Amino acid sequence: MMRAAIKRSSILVSAMASLTLLSPMQSAAAVESYDSVSDNCDIPQNKCSYGDLHLHYNTIAHGGYSSARASFYGNIYNYAGQSVSPNGAVVVHYKFVFGKNSSGNNASGTNVAVKNQAGSVENCAPADSYRVYYNSGYAGSSQFFWHTFGSVYCAGGKQVDLNSKLHNNNASQHFA
Repeated sequence: MMRAAIKRSSILVSAMASLTLLSPMQSAAAVESYDSVSDNCDIPQNKCSYGDLHLHYNTIAHGGYSSARASFYGNIYNYAGQSVSPNGAVVVHYKFVFGKNSSGNNASGTNVAVKNQAGSVENCAPADSYRVYYNSGYAGSSQFFWHTFGSVYCAGGKQVDLNSKLHNNNASQHFA
């Protein structure tokens, strides 16, 4: 009888310890949210200026300018997305996807994940040049894209196909 009582109390203590250990993990999972954006400037915590690098879903020959587009300002460590915690309690995971095309219409590639899917690029930055990289974290093969020499709103920006190493193999970008 005493042995059964000891066994039951050890089971109870073990169950309580498990609940205590699981509670923080369960509450952390409950405060995560997910969202898709086609512009990193749509993430409230990001400080953006003008001068985006536009990634187009298609190459120029396949209607690149009229295909879906994603716009990024500054350094993007991973085209898969970005996680932020605005208040330290809630984690918001933003997935980078191609949005509407330059005319504001749904087009080839709309809502497709950006990472490893771009065919062409247009630098709309009046003073900032960019590099697009094969790997996340600004690593591997890269391609350089000149700024627009003072023109704003992409005036003077030139759409360029990604080279054969980076076409549909692009994972990050950095100011150059």
